[in-house]
Amino acid sequence: MYSDFMREYRELGHMSLIKKYSWPHYFLPHHGVFREDSTTTKLRVVFDASCVTTTNKSLNDIQYTGASLQNDIPKLELCAALIGARLYKKIINSLRLQINCSYFWTDSTIVMGWLRMSPHLLKPFVQNRVIEINELTGDLLWLHIDGNNNPADLVSRGLYIDALKDNRLWWDGPSFLHCNEWLNKQNVSISNDLPELKNKTINTVCINSEIIIDFTRFSTFNKLKRTGAYVLRFIHNIRSKQQRKTGSLTADELTSSVQVLSRIAQMHSFPSLYNSLVNAIPIKSCKEMNKVLGLNVFLDNNKLIRVGGRLNNSNFTYNKIHPILLCNPADYSPLTPAHFLIGRPLTAPACHDFTNTQSSQLIRYNRVEQMRQHFWRRWSTEYVTQLQNRIKWKENKGDIKLGTLILVKEDNQPPLKWRLGRIIRVYPGKDGISRVADIRTATGQIQRAFTKICPLPLSTDENKSSAPTTSSTTYTTNSDN
Repeated sequence: MYSDFMREYRELGHMSLIKKYSWPHYFLPHHGVFREDSTTTKLRVVFDASCVTTTNKSLNDIQYTGASLQNDIPKLELCAALIGARLYKKIINSLRLQINCSYFWTDSTIVMGWLRMSPHLLKPFVQNRVIEINELTGDLLWLHIDGNNNPADLVSRGLYIDALKDNRLWWDGPSFLHCNEWLNKQNVSISNDLPELKNKTINTVCINSEIIIDFTRFSTFNKLKRTGAYVLRFIHNIRSKQQRKTGSLTADELTSSVQVLSRIAQMHSFPSLYNSLVNAIPIKSCKEMNKVLGLNVFLDNNKLIRVGGRLNNSNFTYNKIHPILLCNPADYSPLTPAHFLIGRPLTAPACHDFTNTQSSQLIRYNRVEQMRQHFWRRWSTEYVTQLQNRIKWKENKGDIKLGTLILVKEDNQPPLKWRLGRIIRVYPGKDGISRVADIRTATGQIQRAFTKICPLPLSTDENKSSAPTTSSTTYTTNSDN
């Protein structure tokens, strides 16, 4: 069978004649593979794919081009580092000696950069090998050595045996290793633009704000504030690798944490209101309208909902004049100045501050003074903020127009005897809302607050456009009047 096959190939011209022999010799690079189990073709012949036939073409010439062989130098360097890590593990497990410290060397700065990165940032081929190297070497250091001082390059460059036997680099290692300070002189700059990195794709996922920080898991506000500060620091360090924050928390970080936590609480408690304020939508259409009607809310520069009010002319701080709106305010009882009157004149000289002194260390008179000081502090911090709430007039119906015919409300007169007048001037406040007007009456010009003014409805349209903030005033009188 084999002879018949070779005869057929000779007749087809697939073999070349070798003329230097006395009897015919042919050259055909091949070998035969005999398959006993085959029922069709028991003999397979494998040829040299580079050998040309009578058509002057070889098998390689007519094959489809396949994938290129692995010739990526950094990847080959990484594979060499992996072999070195495996060899180190094998030797360490075989030796009976105790090795105190080991160092690994590579002449590829790219491999150094890969080994110092988190593996999840690398593509699969590099990622898998970096993970295995880290598992084999643990916390041991990988150091860089340039090609001129690398003994491993001597053999790969084709150094002859005669030259190798006298080569001190091969037998003694690099000269810098003989210096005690060699480890401190390692100063290699690793480029951030490394190959085989995953594409920097940012996936945006909409999640509920309460998932970021669950308020119910914290027993004290201080723990919640510090946790929020560490979360913000983590986000900052991820986004800005050049200016990383470390060490103890700063006052600015804690302040930012309070602002973010307050914003999250507001977005959770007043979603419709917050969306309306951010997008400049009238808050009359939001679901939380009834909760904030009397608070004159607005959005500050940090996108926090704050309470407006009538304390703009006071000497209090901005946070006290415009406190942050939260869903569960403290249930403080209303306090008035009459509560702290102790029977002594207000012009008495100031006393020493006893607010931080233990009561057991004070005599009776100083304990009373301490109670008074505590009360003053609570009144200024708790009661004054209650003045922000507008109890009676919660909606602005518009200013009274000039020339509007009105009635001047008199507390000691029935409505039928109130004077008739006409608006000639209004006085807007700092917030742009007018609350006082000049009125011309039959007996002269007077000035009254809007709370004492009742516009007369002349027509339906005019009534709607000129209705003041006191439109809730009724004209019901006693039957005796």
